[in-house]
Amino acid sequence: MPASFATPFLIIARHAQWVLVAGLVGGIAFPATAGVLRPHIPEMVAVILFISALRIEVSALHVTRRQAVTDIAVVLMLQLVTPLVMFVILTALPVPELWRDILTVVYAGASISGAPAFAMLMGLDGGRAMRLLIIGTTLMPLTSFPILSLLPNVATETSLWVVSLKLLGLIGIAGIAALLFRRPVTRALGEQAPLILNGMNTLALAIFVLALMDAIQPVLLTDPLRVLWVLVIACFANLGAQILHAFIITLRARAQGRSPTASELTPAIPSGNRNLALFLAALPVGVTAPWLLFIGCFQVPMYLTPLVMRPLLRWLQGSAAKASP
Repeated sequence: MPASFATPFLIIARHAQWVLVAGLVGGIAFPATAGVLRPHIPEMVAVILFISALRIEVSALHVTRRQAVTDIAVVLMLQLVTPLVMFVILTALPVPELWRDILTVVYAGASISGAPAFAMLMGLDGGRAMRLLIIGTTLMPLTSFPILSLLPNVATETSLWVVSLKLLGLIGIAGIAALLFRRPVTRALGEQAPLILNGMNTLALAIFVLALMDAIQPVLLTDPLRVLWVLVIACFANLGAQILHAFIITLRARAQGRSPTASELTPAIPSGNRNLALFLAALPVGVTAPWLLFIGCFQVPMYLTPLVMRPLLRWLQGSAAKASP
């Protein structure tokens, strides 16, 4: 592999968290880029899934039956139980239907494709993050169907079977292509293939976020308090879910007299970082258009996850270790 090709991606991989922040800033500063990129969201989603799948180490997928059952249970809890609970709570409260729909759909989403990269940046279990990504993305057409059917504003304007088939098609095409090309691609990239693919994935995520941020700048200039309010909700929905999940895991480990392992804390990442891009790719524009300001704001806590959550998780592990015998 020529050094001139690999070097930029290696640099991006080493500074991944700051490249993601740069993508956020660029999306807010240059909203016109979204007009060019948004029509290609399905293709960009497929590319990100493809690159993520290329990074799968076969050994990371070899798990015991108990581990597989645990991962499936985690995915069902995150993508089926959580959005159902959220729907029930928001329906019972005097919350506008728009927010009920947005937050229910958020928690119906699978893990973001960047979760394994986030896990490695945060010192967690990248292999388990990849398994949760694969299982969650594969099951998403099935788990999202009953959730979307509960939302009249979505279901009445959408053929849910078509949405499920679109999701399955995107996932299937990216997965099959990765299986076919993984060996020749990794052989061509050489020993540094994981780092180069990390850099490619980070760059793809940074470019992808440009397509989602254009709704922020116009509102920021005319009604900054509205943007701040939506951003606060997005941070609670994303980082709040991660922090709550991490605290629950830590308390359970402390009750057993030990510190939580990196693998146990890994599901905290997908608990808040959900793949709304698949819904954008599958649902009609008329359904998703009112969600765009929230989706743009939701990228902020998502792309700041490594910076915010890494020190918190280290503190949780350290405090649990001090408390254990």
